[in-house]
Order: sequence, then C-alpha cells, then structure tokens
Amino acid sequence: PRQGRAYGLPQSRRAEPQGGGTSPGVELSGGSKALGVDDGTGDGSGPVPDTTMAPLILSLNPSVSTLNEGDEAVIQILATGPYSDIRFPVSLGFDPRRVAVERVDAPGTVAVIDMVVDEANGWLDLELVSTGAGAAQTPVASIVVRALDDGGAALTLASGLATAADGTHPPVSTTDGALFIVADGGPSP
Repeated sequence: PRQGRAYGLPQSRRAEPQGGGTSPGVELSGGSKALGVDDGTGDGSGPVPDTTMAPLILSLNPSVSTLNEGDEAVIQILATGPYSDIRFPVSLGFDPRRVAVERVDAPGTVAVIDMVVDEANGWLDLELVSTGAGAAQTPVASIVVRALDDGGAALTLASGLATAADGTHPPVSTTDGALFIVADGGPSP
C-alpha cells in the first residue's frame, strides 16, 4: 500500500477477504462508516474532519446487483453533500477472485488526480476533485466491473480526509455494496 499521500488512505478498512488473500474493506455489514484520517505518518497528527459540518456521503449505485459469470456492469460512486467543490480520496475493495475492474470513467465535473488499481489484491484507489457535487446524489466515478467466478463479492467503499474549496475538512461517510455472481447456465439476474 502507498504511504504518505497528502489526503491519507483508508488503511483501517483493509481486511482479509473470505478465502484468503488481501483486499481492502471490512465484512459487509450494511451500515455506514465515518472514517478517521491518517496523514501518512501513522501518528494521527494530520488535519481532522470537522464533525460540526455536514458530511460528504459516498455510496454505490447499484448498491447490490446480480451478474452472470463473464458479464460486465457499471457501478457508480455517488457523492451527496452541500459541497460544490471538494477534493477527496476514495477506495473500493473487491474480491479479486470474483470481480475485475475493467475501466474507470469520471464525468466532466470531476478530475481524477490519481488512480491506482491493484487487481491482484482487490482494490482501487482514486483521488478526485469534484466541481459538481451537491445535495442530490451526483456521480463522481463510473467503474466497469466484470464478473469472474460465482459467489458473493463485497464491494467496500472507504474514504479519507476531504478538503472543501474553503479549506475546511468535512467528515466523509461511506456505504458498502455487493455483487452476487451466478455460474454460467444459472438463472438470469
């Protein structure tokens, strides 16, 4: 994992997937998580979110989906919050035995500052600057995934320190999702 990035990494959310290997995230719990911040030094001395501010909420759309082996689907990362200009990291963890990331696209109102895909370990890190987020759910990234093998696959969304245009640091909350992959010849989704 990369260390020392200005906006930190959601390292606290990286966990072992079922069946071994390494992957970011936690077990799918169905809840939302507001994450702390690590400025890369590991001592927690970096800027901290201002919990008196409204949160930036990141979610997946669809949050749950069923695919046949070999099929592709688009999963959007949506941002909701009262921030029209905001910079934030986001990490998506997945089971690399069941899911592959084929492509990542961002709308014209979002700049991708940095992107790392680690297919072998099952994670995708993005550093985004959005000039179009707002109160409504706004897509900030579209991720094309391919179903590899049958079974369930948690999609774990995490984020670190967000920075609004005025220099403040609103808290960030994330919600996980899941893919259910059906073997060839199985029922259609």
